[in-house]
Amino acid sequence: MFSFPDLGGELTPRQRLTVVAARADGQERRFEVQVRLDTPVDVVYWKNGGILHTVLRALASTGR
Repeated sequence: MFSFPDLGGELTPRQRLTVVAARADGQERRFEVQVRLDTPVDVVYWKNGGILHTVLRALASTGR
């Protein structure tokens, strides 16, 4: 199982996060990764569940 303890706050482009990989026997391995959300728009897409969801939300909010 993977967990991301640093992901509780605001996500920013190219942020570094800690990943905790837990094995079934309880052993854990921690490592750092760089988020591949390169722009603020990428972060919006990710938060909305993708580009399609972002577009659908925008259309729904305009009443079209």
